[in-house]
Amino acid sequence: MGAKSSNPAIQWIAESFPHAMFVTYEQIYPHNAFGKVMCSHFKKIGSPLKSIERYPTPEHHKQRYCTLGWASSVCIDMNELYCNILSLEEKNRIEDLELFDEYEEFHAKCSHYMICCAFNGSCQELKSQIKSENSLSNKEEVNYETPSIPSSIYPCTPEGAVKRYGHTSSFVDATKIVISGGFGVTSSGHTKVSQVHVLDIKSRNLSEIECEDADAIDCRMHHTLTRLTDNQLLIFGGRKSPAKPLNNSCLFSILPDGKRYSCKPLQCSVEPEARWRHSSTLINISGSKQVVVYGGKSTKIVFGDLWLMDVESKKWSEVVLPQPRPTPRHSQSCCVWGSQLLITGGLDSNEDPVGVIALVNTVDWTWSTLKTSQVIQPRYSHTSHVVNDQLLLIGGVGLSPVTFGVTSINLLNGLVLNYSLSTDASPEKPIMLFKFTSEFLKDENKLVVFGGGGNCFSFGTHFNATPICLDISNIVS
Repeated sequence: MGAKSSNPAIQWIAESFPHAMFVTYEQIYPHNAFGKVMCSHFKKIGSPLKSIERYPTPEHHKQRYCTLGWASSVCIDMNELYCNILSLEEKNRIEDLELFDEYEEFHAKCSHYMICCAFNGSCQELKSQIKSENSLSNKEEVNYETPSIPSSIYPCTPEGAVKRYGHTSSFVDATKIVISGGFGVTSSGHTKVSQVHVLDIKSRNLSEIECEDADAIDCRMHHTLTRLTDNQLLIFGGRKSPAKPLNNSCLFSILPDGKRYSCKPLQCSVEPEARWRHSSTLINISGSKQVVVYGGKSTKIVFGDLWLMDVESKKWSEVVLPQPRPTPRHSQSCCVWGSQLLITGGLDSNEDPVGVIALVNTVDWTWSTLKTSQVIQPRYSHTSHVVNDQLLLIGGVGLSPVTFGVTSINLLNGLVLNYSLSTDASPEKPIMLFKFTSEFLKDENKLVVFGGGGNCFSFGTHFNATPICLDISNIVS
C-alpha cells in the first residue's frame, strides 16, 4: 500500500484509539544488493513495495508514526527478534526442525525485514517488553559512509561458468586458477557442481577439465583447496548435504595436456573429523611446509580444533591448543602473516558473528587479539588476504544490514579503514559478497571475486553474474 493511502489510516487509528499499539511488518533497506533483489522480486510478481523508497530505514518508520499522531515507536529487525527476544527453548525447537545451512541468506533476509510497533496512552508500557537491554540496535552506531574502491567486471570466456556459490578456488601455478565445486548453474539447472574449471589469467579463458579416472571430485560445497606446490593442491572436507559431511583428503593436479586432472585420495591413518565451512591455508613452520585446517562445522558440532598436514609426508596431526582457547567457529577466514596465522570472523556455536582478529603464534600456538583503531564489525562468509602488511577483509555477512566491501587493517599500527565497492561493475546486477572466493593478482594489485550469491528463500536463487575485479592499488601502496 502506498503512503498516500496508508498514512491517513495510520493517523485515523492514532486519533480514534487513545490507548493502542499498532504493529506492522515491513521490508527495509532497498538500496543494497540484497534489498535490490528483494524489491525486484516483489515487482516481478506484480506486488511492488510501494512505500519502501519513502521509508527505507527503521528510523524513517519511527519518524513516520510520530508525525502521524503516535506517542512513541520501536522498530526491531528480525535478527534482533531471533537473537534477543525469542526464548532459548523456542530457538532450540526451531533449530531441531530440520538440518539448516543457509546462514548467510537467513541473516541477510532478517536484516531486511522488521516489526514496527507504535504506542499511545497506557500501551506505552508494552514498549519495554519488545526491546531488550541487549538489543542489537542499542549498540553503538557506526558511520558506514565510506570511500569506494574501483570495481569492474572481470571478463572471461565463457561468461556463465562461475555462476555458483559455496565453491572454492586456488592458484594452481602463477598463471592459472582452479575453481571447484559449490552450487551453481549447470545444463541440468541449479544443482551442486562437480565440474572443475581452470582460468588462464593471460587469455581470460575459463575451460572445464575432466577427471582422468573414476576418482573425480564429488559434488561438494564449503570445502577447501590449498596450493601445496605448483600444480599440486589439497582438497579437504566439504559436504554433500548437511547430513553428509566429508573428511577425505585428495591431491589434485592438472595433467600435461591441460584438459584433464588427477584427483588421488590420500590414505590417512589419522585425519580431522568430517566437516565443512572450515578454513585452510599453507604456512612454513621451522622450514617445513604445513597445511593448517581450523574450525568448521559438522551436522551437530562446531569445531575449535586445529590440524596440520605435513606437505612432504602427507600426514595429519592435531595441535594441542593451550588455554585459553578461542571460541569454536565456522565460516571464518584464515591467512598468513610471516610466521603467524590470522583468523578472522566466523560464526560461533551460538551462531553469533565474531569480530575479533586472532593472531596465532605457530611456535607455541598461543592466541592473542590484534589491537585495532576501531571495532571490527563482526562478519562471516568473507575472504581475507595479506598484502604489504595490510590485512584485507572482503565482503561477508553480519547481523546488521551493512553491506561489507573491503576492510583494510594495517597490521603494524592497527589502523582500520572501510571501503565500499563502486557500482561501476554491474549496476543492474547486484553483487552479493558472501559464499564467494577471491584471488589476489599480485602483478596488478587487484583482487578477483569469483561466484557468490545464495538462495534468497521466496526470492529465488541469486548468482553473481560475472567475476568482479577490485582495484586495491591505492589501499596497499
